[in-house]
Amino acid sequence: MNLPCSQVTIRTGSRLHCGLFSDSAPQGYRHQGMGLMIDSPGFHLTASITDSAEHYIDAVDEIYQRIQHALIGLDRSSENQQTKHLEIRVEQTIPLHCGFGSGTQLALAVGHLWAWFNQPDLSTQQLARLLNRSRRSCIGTYGFEQGGMLIDRGIAAGESVGKCRFRTSLPESWRILLVRPLKLQGFSGESETEAFQQLPEIAASQVDRLQNLLTVMETRPDCFNTFSAALREYGMIVGESFAAVQGGCFSAKIGQQIFDLLSSHGLQGIAQSSWGPTMFGLCENLNQAEELKETVHHQFPELEIQIARLKNDGTKITG
Repeated sequence: MNLPCSQVTIRTGSRLHCGLFSDSAPQGYRHQGMGLMIDSPGFHLTASITDSAEHYIDAVDEIYQRIQHALIGLDRSSENQQTKHLEIRVEQTIPLHCGFGSGTQLALAVGHLWAWFNQPDLSTQQLARLLNRSRRSCIGTYGFEQGGMLIDRGIAAGESVGKCRFRTSLPESWRILLVRPLKLQGFSGESETEAFQQLPEIAASQVDRLQNLLTVMETRPDCFNTFSAALREYGMIVGESFAAVQGGCFSAKIGQQIFDLLSSHGLQGIAQSSWGPTMFGLCENLNQAEELKETVHHQFPELEIQIARLKNDGTKITG
């Protein structure tokens, strides 16, 4: 039961996703994949009850619209017609449409804030269904709830959402180097739906190889070199399968340059997150991450470069 509190705070992390693939065999699963949670960037929201006749949202542009849409949907879904109206303030955001899974993290953060004051027994999975999340990948939803590295089983025939088949924590000493080209965005909304519809069918042999790589990451999640090599190959195979709709293995030409630069300095675990344009590299420790950050900044000073920690726990509300 939630304790009485006049104002509560929620801080999310971000979701990195190494790409989806579908098995077209009769018993195959659609939208399988893997991803992991990082501690930043993240949404930082505060909420309290307002006496106003409607919700108050302190946010701008698309963030405002997304929060408003989520709150309207939650109010309509409630069995209690006298839902409490909230004052929600956005203190920190995740860049939208850049491969961080911002849509799911924001929706679930708002959902949990609303549930805290209105329907505290709602679970993350129930909120995801109410908010129309996990329609393809469920990694952002399970990652919000549990953190860590997650493998998406995919969606079976007759199912509307997938399930997480595996979840584990990754070593706390590892770091993620994030390299984001500014002023670029990946597919989202209708353009994303159209892109998925245009994807060519992936060969059965490639599906088998991707499954093998997922098994490697599942069984050796604490071995940096093994995990990094599997992550790299997985990202390349999925990237090649998306080349017809995103123009190459990566969604922007700069993505290949980032990949080549990091590779030339010995980094193995490099991938594009989701539709990009963000590229990320798995580093064994903070020193390696800082050295590579300086290297990338020297070569590409116009890029945003950050170092993130792995987020091995779920998102929680605090008073």
